[in-house]
Amino acid sequence: MTDQQSDYSVKDEERVNLKFLFFKYFVRYWYVYVISLTIAFAIAYYYNWYTTPIYNASCTILIKDDNRGTAAQDLMTQLNTIDNQGGIENDLELIKSRKIIGRTLRRLDFDVSYTLVGNIKTAELYKDSPIKLQYDSLSFRIYEQEIDLEILNSKEYHISYKLKNDDEEYSGTYPFDTAITSVFGNFNISRTNKFRHEAMDDPSYEKRNFVIKIHNYDFLTDYYSKKVKIDYISKKATILKLSFQDPVPQKAGDFLNTLLEVYIQSGIDQKNEIAANSLKFIDEQLSKITVDLHQSEQELENFKTSRGITDLGTEAEAFLGSVQIIDERISEIDIKLSFLEYLEEYITNDKDIEQISPASIGIADPLLQKLIAQLSDLQSQRKSLLNSTKPDNPLVITLNIQIQNTTEDLLENVRSISDGLNASKGQAEIRLDDIQEKIKGVPSTQRELMSKLRQANVRETLYNYLLQKKAETAILLASTISDNWIVDTARASYKPVKPVASQSYTFALILGLLLPLTFIYIADLLDDSIKDIKDLENLTSMPVLGMIGFANDKNSLVVATRPESQIAEAFRSLRTNLQYFMKNSSSKRILITSSISGEGKSFCSGNMAAIYAVSGKKVVLVSCDLRKPKKNQEFNLKQDKGISDYLIDSASMDEVIQQSSLENLSIILSGPKPPNPAELILSPKMDEFFEELEKRFDIIIIDSPPIGIVTDGMILSKYADLTIYIVRQNVTKRQHMHFIANLLNEGRIKNATILFNAVKTDSLAYGYGYGYGYGYGYGYGYGYYDDDKKKTLRSLKEKIFSRMKT
Repeated sequence: MTDQQSDYSVKDEERVNLKFLFFKYFVRYWYVYVISLTIAFAIAYYYNWYTTPIYNASCTILIKDDNRGTAAQDLMTQLNTIDNQGGIENDLELIKSRKIIGRTLRRLDFDVSYTLVGNIKTAELYKDSPIKLQYDSLSFRIYEQEIDLEILNSKEYHISYKLKNDDEEYSGTYPFDTAITSVFGNFNISRTNKFRHEAMDDPSYEKRNFVIKIHNYDFLTDYYSKKVKIDYISKKATILKLSFQDPVPQKAGDFLNTLLEVYIQSGIDQKNEIAANSLKFIDEQLSKITVDLHQSEQELENFKTSRGITDLGTEAEAFLGSVQIIDERISEIDIKLSFLEYLEEYITNDKDIEQISPASIGIADPLLQKLIAQLSDLQSQRKSLLNSTKPDNPLVITLNIQIQNTTEDLLENVRSISDGLNASKGQAEIRLDDIQEKIKGVPSTQRELMSKLRQANVRETLYNYLLQKKAETAILLASTISDNWIVDTARASYKPVKPVASQSYTFALILGLLLPLTFIYIADLLDDSIKDIKDLENLTSMPVLGMIGFANDKNSLVVATRPESQIAEAFRSLRTNLQYFMKNSSSKRILITSSISGEGKSFCSGNMAAIYAVSGKKVVLVSCDLRKPKKNQEFNLKQDKGISDYLIDSASMDEVIQQSSLENLSIILSGPKPPNPAELILSPKMDEFFEELEKRFDIIIIDSPPIGIVTDGMILSKYADLTIYIVRQNVTKRQHMHFIANLLNEGRIKNATILFNAVKTDSLAYGYGYGYGYGYGYGYGYGYYDDDKKKTLRSLKEKIFSRMKT
């Protein structure tokens, strides 16, 4: 690299300038953000207004802590509860079970919904409906189908509907409170106390169109089961919070309140059923004991009468007392064995044992209690699953295996307890045999009397024991309460949980800013054109000669047509700045080139030549684009002779030089298109051409072909004292700056500078031009030119469209 050359390599990007980014992405495209925010807020407004509001209702329930066990000997407490090993998780599933949800929905009559149809919005009426549909039998094809109903007057209505898989529309006009038979079933539509008779007879009254839907209870059960939410108030507490969302707040509250009532009542019903089954078992035992007791008393009375016995001896009474105690023990064991036999048969026959309470007949074995509760829980889970799944479901199969294993463990435990009771009974019978051996010493009459008394006392004791159990169970049945109770009834929110206006507008604000910002940022990433002077500063160290504003004039020779315009002033500033870039006072040849066509070479070269001419300099503008000759309409010149003619010796210098309408400005056109433009430019004749021009003119302006397309521009650069590289805003690509930098570093172009062309005024106003530290102006923002005073404000529409084009 020679000493005249400099390093024109592309520079690294500088640190982030927040003010620059703000103007670049926000201020410059303010109209895009205004449009985006307007649309976003309009959508948010209509969303808030049109969307059906959803309200939230919640309530709390206290669940009994099953880990706090009760004493095994407390019969009434044991009978009133079954040890639930599943804990609160079981209650969570039970509350949301199809069984409980289904009962709740049937109690509330949610199978029919009524919607008032407005001009724009619809609203479910719930208990405010003026009509009510009642049905006996329905076709399954009407479920979830819309039934359109129009109240014609206070006495008649018109109804229309379609059935599933049927394109035909059915309709008819019927009187209120009349049974109707139709294709979808038997129904009757009656008027409620909300019906406004006088209003319905008024033709101007609008609230007369309704949509009725009949829902399938299975569908409703699934829907409500999924929507109800249950959460812990605290992990340390056993209080659950139930919540439900619905467009009708009263409906949501009624559902939760009824759900808790049904759940609590189901627990009470389960306990009552347990007590009822216990009573049934006790009554069966009592009926047997009563017959035996009556028979024993009758035999004892007959024996005493026939033998004339009035009293027993002291020894016989002692023996009788001991025998009575042992007999009572054996009778109790027999009762327990009888229950265990009943339980074993019940389990063996694969019956549900949810209603079995071993505490009702005094079997307080902890393992037995646990296994019964576990088996009852597993059977309940299987029953709940079978309501919504098939028997071959893997969960059902797993439960079946668990039930089978638990059943085997329970049967083994029952047999183990039975063996223990039989062993105890055997020991009691041995003791009884010993006493009976002693009784043999008593006279036969007394011995027979003792035997009959013993039998009667045993049966009486057993009878009294069962009566006591029956009384206890009956009292419990009459006073059963739930282990769980409602802490707070359901209360719906006053404001909807969605849509929330503040959230919608916040989202609209974020989206209204983010979408255009993202779009502009992506477009900026994809667009590699040079946007502003800051891009040039960051991309290259080449000096910038100046900036030329964007011109809308039909005549491109702005300097001549509008000498007091800003663009004319910019070329005057350019003429002044050129003094700092010319090597010496004798330098007079200026080459104007660019990377591609359309960047404004001809515009800049013509106006630059004109600005020098009006200053008194003798100027010649040479159009050296031999490959693409242009007609110079601005100067209204002849096209018959040009530089190509001179280079092939078909025309003299005087013949190719044409005088323009401007004093001191001459023009040399390119002439006819030659077949070998590069060879002509390289010919010695070109050297003679420029030597002759230097003798005749003060300033030579060379309009060169694009340097990035053909080699002509680089060939012509050797004749130039200064090369002006045109960079057009939003047209010149960043990669072109790399190309020109390489040419400069290789020495193929020398003494080059940049002219930033077609810069829009608003780019400067938005902060892209201020603070540029070259120490000379660009002809913008002076504010005293006549064209600025005459200029009128464009409409917003024109501004928007003009910006969108760029």
